[in-house]
Amino acid sequence: MTAVIIGADIGGTSSRVGVANLTGRFLAVVTGGPANPNAVGIDSAGAEIRRVTDAALAAAGQGLGGTPTVAGVVIGLAGITGVADPEGFARAALDPILAGRPPLEVVTDLAVAYASGSPEPDGCVLIAGTGAMAGIIRSGVLDERRDGWGWLLGDDGSGFWLGREAVRATLADLEAGRELGPLGDAILDLVRTQVEPGPGGEYGASELIRSGYARPPRELSEYATLVAELADVDPVAARIADRAAEVLAATLGRLDPGPALPIVLAGSVLQPGPAGRPTPVGSRLRALLSERYENPLHEAGPGVVGAAWLAVPAAARSDRDLHRRLLASARDRSG
Repeated sequence: MTAVIIGADIGGTSSRVGVANLTGRFLAVVTGGPANPNAVGIDSAGAEIRRVTDAALAAAGQGLGGTPTVAGVVIGLAGITGVADPEGFARAALDPILAGRPPLEVVTDLAVAYASGSPEPDGCVLIAGTGAMAGIIRSGVLDERRDGWGWLLGDDGSGFWLGREAVRATLADLEAGRELGPLGDAILDLVRTQVEPGPGGEYGASELIRSGYARPPRELSEYATLVAELADVDPVAARIADRAAEVLAATLGRLDPGPALPIVLAGSVLQPGPAGRPTPVGSRLRALLSERYENPLHEAGPGVVGAAWLAVPAAARSDRDLHRRLLASARDRSG
């Protein structure tokens, strides 16, 4: 029977499990619900990982005409630090559906993001989405990390950081009586949908503050999209994007990337959207990194690619084209 590898990208919003053969073609990719144990609990996370993996194996088996033999499993787990025994957690979730106890490893989402963009065993990864962090990967494993401390203590340059800076800049303009630009106007337009106006039906600093404190703090990240949309036409948004690129470059710089190590960039703040248009922070960051380092820059791919690549038996990972084929196959499946 055909040997396959399983790569799982498990997050707090959704989970994806891919089953690929050893030539680099995905036979099935199945998406499920959140399974970050910190967010949904150990039992619920394990049950969802088992459900989605079982569905992916069943779909792959249908195409093959029988149950495949699993040669390796890697789970990239957001929230891994909240699990005392990650491998034990994964074994409890998957042993009931995997015959023969194949090799299984649980790794950080940073390691998966890096491996999705580069087949090299050593390199750096910088992620900026709702949160932000950087890491050095050695032999496919996270060795050092910088930031990723959460919105209250860190995540500099993240979507949350961008949204908070946009609100702070708008508040400063309102308090100083300066005319708002497109960014400030867009923020107040959103505030009008969230809170009642002040005396006289006006919306100003007080209403913006009230709106900010009326919702969970992480929801400030919704204003990050306004910075991205307006950075080309609004000087305030442009300055925020400039500063975000600077602080993200500084986060990476604290790792002191060695010469020639690949640097993989990941996350919605840095990577082009569905239309392929570069983000303003991503463009600025690439320019900064190109000035400071000679390291090759890569875009992260789908997380299932990184997890599947790490699940490939070590002897086969010398074939760098296998990584390219996995990436192409995953992108074909996503359209």
